[in-house]
Amino acid sequence: DKFSEGMAKVENNEKYGYINAEGQEIIPCIYDNAYNFSEGMAMIKKGDKWGYINTEGKEIIPCEYDSVISYLEGMIMIKNLDMDYIDTEIKEGSMYDYIYSFSEGMAMVRKGEKCGYINTEGKEIIPCVYDNVHNFSEGIAKVKKGEKWGCINIEGKEIIPCVYEDYNIGDCLGGLIAVKKEGKWGQLDKMGKEVIPCVYDCALDENTDEVYLYLKRSW
Repeated sequence: DKFSEGMAKVENNEKYGYINAEGQEIIPCIYDNAYNFSEGMAMIKKGDKWGYINTEGKEIIPCEYDSVISYLEGMIMIKNLDMDYIDTEIKEGSMYDYIYSFSEGMAMVRKGEKCGYINTEGKEIIPCVYDNVHNFSEGIAKVKKGEKWGCINIEGKEIIPCVYEDYNIGDCLGGLIAVKKEGKWGQLDKMGKEVIPCVYDCALDENTDEVYLYLKRSW
């Protein structure tokens, strides 16, 4: 496979290991599946159980989990009967039905049908009161209550109330957010102030040329 952090995954007799840039086998081909290294860690599988190794081949997380997800910002998502979170010091917790990957130091979590966020210490920073949530990006996250969307900051404050039928942070230009209310589109700034009223039939595609976006918004 391609090299990542100086190591490449290799296969021999349906088993996986790793070589270095000189072609030397650094980690023997003993695993039933393996992934590329990221942040000094790689997912590996023995039988039907998953774990993690470091670049020296040491099993940092033993192969005893039904699944492991991503190593990001120092945290790993693991699963046995319940979804847990685990850090590189092998601290575990299992009070949530599901935990997603970390982004900007926060991870989306789900209890029953409600969602919230925890930090990398496992502390629930934003309670599970939302029907849907998205990852944080530039300090804000899209959240849903009932059928309406809004936006919170990293402290959990609703900077955009959950009164919009839809909105897309990706439709921003110059810090503006496209929002839909009562079937019409407009734009807010990141503090929730309505800059362009919701009176338009469509929002701009986020891949549209920047000059066109500027002209369109000026109409």
